[in-house]
Formats: sequence, structure tokens, C-alpha cells
Amino acid sequence: MNNITIFMSDMHLCADTPDLNALFFRKLDEWAGKIDALYLLGDIFDVWVGDDDDDPVLIEITQKIKAFAAKTPLFIMRGNRDFLIGKKFAANTGAKILDDDPCLINCYGTPFIVSHGDIFCTDDVEYQQFRRKSRSWLWQFLARLKPLAKRRQVATQIRHISQTKKSQAVQYEIADVTEKGLNDAQNRFSGSLKNPADIIHGHTHRPAIHTHSLNNQPYRRFVLPDWYDDKGGCLIVWSDGEIEHATL
Repeated sequence: MNNITIFMSDMHLCADTPDLNALFFRKLDEWAGKIDALYLLGDIFDVWVGDDDDDPVLIEITQKIKAFAAKTPLFIMRGNRDFLIGKKFAANTGAKILDDDPCLINCYGTPFIVSHGDIFCTDDVEYQQFRRKSRSWLWQFLARLKPLAKRRQVATQIRHISQTKKSQAVQYEIADVTEKGLNDAQNRFSGSLKNPADIIHGHTHRPAIHTHSLNNQPYRRFVLPDWYDDKGGCLIVWSDGEIEHATL
């Protein structure tokens, strides 16, 4: 299984997903030391209210991540559910946190733009305003000062709002990726790239391979699957350039 890099996102692991947690643990055990790298592009956890969270299930997941990272390069990007992952988490697990979203990476000599994906949903103006605010150091500093129970309460309220919006067809459409969002990402890295790079992201829960173009130059967009009903998925990038979705 050498010479592959795996990308996953939107596992939403928590105490209420024991079968998905077990699947995640099995794949980490299977891949440890046998793949070139693993990228977790956000929403690993259904909610992460701070590195001091003492939930035993989250602690177990963190320990499994630590054991994997001791054998295999592991890169983590924050999502809209776990954007409070901090320095303590990184130190405790040995994972490399990708602070920039989107981020340009090199995979077997090929550039990719990787992202959780929520930043591409530019039509959802209300969410983008919250996203900018909640990613600021001051907002996060003040959030971490709140008691753990209060942070959990706020997180539950935010999840309820998110689920309500997704249940509404119109809101669901504005929560999808836009060409503007994609073009903004491509333009951010235009100084480092001759042509647009392929994009890998999650968040939308709409796994697919899309073709886009910028300045008449084509590129692909690989959308990662979310995990649900005891099933998971990932994207595999082979060293020879082959790319495929896989069900776990």
C-alpha cells in the first residue's frame, strides 16, 4: 500500500457515532506506517470546543490519532465543526496543523489546493461573516475563556442552526461551492502556479469529481465524502498520478 496519499474529511466523530469511530480506528491501524501521508481536511469531530475538552470519546480518538501520527505523516485542517483545534492538540498528537485554508500542497510533484471547503460557499453571506469572525484570534481567545459546559451549549446551538439550514432546499443551494469561491482560491496561488491546480475539499457532503476552468485552463475539483450510516470514504492519490474515490 506504499506510494499513496489519502484525503478524508467530514467524519463528524463523537460519542453518538461508535461504529464510525471504530471504522476510523481500523483504518488508522491498517494504514499506519504503510501510506505516505494522511490529510484530514476538517470536521474530524462533530464538535471540538477546545483542547481542554475532557469527553472520554474525544480523548480516545485523539489518542488513536497520536499513535497513527507517530508512524505516518498526518496533516490536519480545521473545519466548521472543529475550528477550535489548537496548539495543544497538535502537541499532544504530533499532527501537523494546516493553518491556512485553502492551502497549496505538493503531492508526488503535483500541486493541489486543499481546503475544508466552507470558504468556497460565498453565496452564504451570513455564514461567511460568522466564519471570518470565529477564525479571529480575539474571538477564539474569548471563546476559550468560557467554561467548558458553556462552550458545549453554544456548539449545540450552532449545530442545530446548521442542520436547520441544510433541511431547507434554498439554503442548501447557497451553502454549496461557487465559481467565485473557487476562482478566489486559484488566484491566491497564481503567483506560484503556471496553471490552475486541482482542488480537494470536503464540507458539502456531495462527493464527486467536477471539471472547471479559469482563463481557459481546465482543472478538476475532487469533493470528499462525508461519513454516515456506519460507512466512510476517502480520496486516494497514487504516486503515478491516478486519483480515485474509495469506500471504506
